Amino acid sequence: MTFTKGATSITITRVVYPLEVECHYLDVIGESEDGGVVAFDHAAKIYKIKFSILADGTLKNSLKSFYEDIVKGRTLPFTIQPDAGVDIGAGAGVTVNSARIWEITFRYRMAAYDFFNIELVIRHLGL
Repeated sequence: MTFTKGATSITITRVVYPLEVECHYLDVIGESEDGGVVAFDHAAKIYKIKFSILADGTLKNSLKSFYEDIVKGRTLPFTIQPDAGVDIGAGAGVTVNSARIWEITFRYRMAAYDFFNIELVIRHLGL
């Protein structure tokens, strides 16, 4: 899996499976004054992908820099190229161009000396 923003790319080789993918379909449901149901279809899908990455210190620092300096937390979108056979909501191996890190904090745990478990939540609009 590769994260890309402009000239900066980070390739992640140790993603812990399973990935957790949620699809939220945007619609608004309400009740009318006569008790009927009123539905407004916004025809948009939002995907949230939760996953863990096993990283050495170099990759952890690269991801932290990507989060802080390149995409400015949740501010800027970036591109994800998943590995072949990995579906993050757009189809197996399909690139997503509108991804954002969807947590306000960059969180990691030190599992062993110079070995970290990083948890990310990524959000993107469905195709």
